[in-house]
Amino acid sequence: MLRAMTWTRIAGQPIYFSIPLPELAFVQTEGEPVILLLVPKPQTLVVRARGWLANEQRDLELWTAPPGNLLKTHKGSDIYISPNGGLFIQTDADHLNAVDREALLGPALLLALAARGTWCLHASAAMLHGQAFVFLGESGRGKSTLAAFLARQRNWAWVADDILPFTIAADEASVWPKFPQLKVRTDSQPGQYLPEKLPARHFFLLGEAANELPTVRKISRGQAAHALLSHTASTRLLDPRLLAAHLRACTDAANHISVYELTYPRRVDALPDVRKILEDLR
Repeated sequence: MLRAMTWTRIAGQPIYFSIPLPELAFVQTEGEPVILLLVPKPQTLVVRARGWLANEQRDLELWTAPPGNLLKTHKGSDIYISPNGGLFIQTDADHLNAVDREALLGPALLLALAARGTWCLHASAAMLHGQAFVFLGESGRGKSTLAAFLARQRNWAWVADDILPFTIAADEASVWPKFPQLKVRTDSQPGQYLPEKLPARHFFLLGEAANELPTVRKISRGQAAHALLSHTASTRLLDPRLLAAHLRACTDAANHISVYELTYPRRVDALPDVRKILEDLR
């Protein structure tokens, strides 16, 4: 099947889409080159996993389809991921249903970026004086609440709600705010008014509060690498080559960033004290 594809710039990379998406209206687009794509047939099953899409756990399969891969989703359309960052969804529908939309902007997009060395963290983030503060943690630990609170404070800005691309290059970790946050309305995307790329030296792993006062402590490089590895999205779909590249990137990043364990009571009145701790870090 031949289709024309348009492209947009996400996390510093040109990503090609076979169908327009309103969720990407805020992302930079530099023209609309046309690419004719013949989707190859799947050949070998690479990995089978389960993922949360459209409010339920669904089976996902990644197949080789040289020169790219094919992502199959239970009750969803197949998505071909080409080596040049093309995402071709095999549907004739004018509008995507929830499963296809979340598969395309979720695991398919994350895999396309991973193939280019850009990894997407399950993280929220806020910016202070041009530096990103990145918050990692299990669901319910308060990542989004903390980032949203900071964004309302003087000198702070909102960077990400749930997914944040990051790269490590030339001994510097960077994050890329212009990425669609699926839990946020299209007209309220946090990265729409921010630079395409931000330096990031402070990462925080949100832990269980052990007392009534916020605490912060720097963790070891090994613990930092583990935190980055365990909070990267869609790693269950990575093939062995990308898993090895992911391990190298997280290990390298842990050598050049500061990762802290941050604990505080999950109460609104504790957040000003957390803000002070963050602003006092150097």
